[in-house]
Amino acid sequence: MSSGAKRFKTRVVVGADISGKPIFKWATGATEAEMLERKRLLIDKYIVDANNVSKQDIMFGQYAVDWFRVYKVGPGGLKASTLSGYKSALNNHILPMWGNRIIRAIKPLELQSWVNSLSGKRNGTVEEILLMCRQIFAQAFADGTIDRNPMVGIHKPRTVELKRNEVPDDQIASLDAAARRLMLEGPSGAMAALLFYIPYMTGLRRGEFLGLTGEDIDFGSRLIHVRREVVYVRGRLIVYDLSAGDRLKTDAAARDVPMPEELCNLLREYGVIGRRPLFVGPKSGKWVCHSTYKRLWLRLVREAGLDKLPETDKITPHRLRHTYSSITRRAQLDIKERQYIMGHADPEITDGRYTHINNADLMVILGKLDTFFSGAKAGAM
Repeated sequence: MSSGAKRFKTRVVVGADISGKPIFKWATGATEAEMLERKRLLIDKYIVDANNVSKQDIMFGQYAVDWFRVYKVGPGGLKASTLSGYKSALNNHILPMWGNRIIRAIKPLELQSWVNSLSGKRNGTVEEILLMCRQIFAQAFADGTIDRNPMVGIHKPRTVELKRNEVPDDQIASLDAAARRLMLEGPSGAMAALLFYIPYMTGLRRGEFLGLTGEDIDFGSRLIHVRREVVYVRGRLIVYDLSAGDRLKTDAAARDVPMPEELCNLLREYGVIGRRPLFVGPKSGKWVCHSTYKRLWLRLVREAGLDKLPETDKITPHRLRHTYSSITRRAQLDIKERQYIMGHADPEITDGRYTHINNADLMVILGKLDTFFSGAKAGAM
């Protein structure tokens, strides 16, 4: 207890957030007796008689944390990498705004006003925030905690959409030239180069190529065996391995991906050894940590002169994956083959989201149209 300006105050621990950090309520009073009475009321409301409090008097923060623990954490819950994004949205955006509000008192108008204030943030961040809010309020409505869902009709504001389309040909040429120079600059330079070549020539996800070992590279069959992925959760490295009973991103992610001859030659030049990871820390000799991965990637894009692009145009391994998907279509692989190589559970994702039309494709389309209309005109004569 402390006093100041002739007032007394003390804090009461009334719960914990999803990270285990205590949630406090303050009891204040002009006298010590008044402060203690308010402390008693807080204890009665949030601790002693919590189960008897009217559902409609529940604080949003209390309900949201309980919802998260029941529906998102624990056996059968989300993977750690996905869970991290949910925790970030809840702790950094949702709870600071609504945690101390009674859930039934939150109005659609103020929710929309808050959502509008998220304008300018990354699209993925805003979608994650909105998804969690919709799920929390939908559950509260379903179980009778609130008598209406204030998220109904809430629309997403304009956000910053990072490009997910393929990398332009001129930038691919710059990355290729940079990677060839880096291959001559020792193991570290070669690792930076392979950060370009592997996703560009195989379409592997970042976690998949970071999870490769020498045993996964089958030079005889010219196949890469995808059985593992490395993810970073708030900087912490986690390895998901099928041999350990872990799940990958999807069931379709476990696959054997063909290696072009050029990539085979580059990997032979690099040197792959047994169970040793392809991408290793300079001192540990184990899986490359997040900070080292970022340094390697930055080294690659700087060497290519592409490190000053606007945020929305930045080169990422995921955009190289999109590029590879479009290449498989131009190489005339059928949709089933492309779906398998990309590790997609649904061919609609391969065709609809990961395949793009570039200028060369437009010229092919133009040629087809010219042929059609020329034939139609000749037929009319």
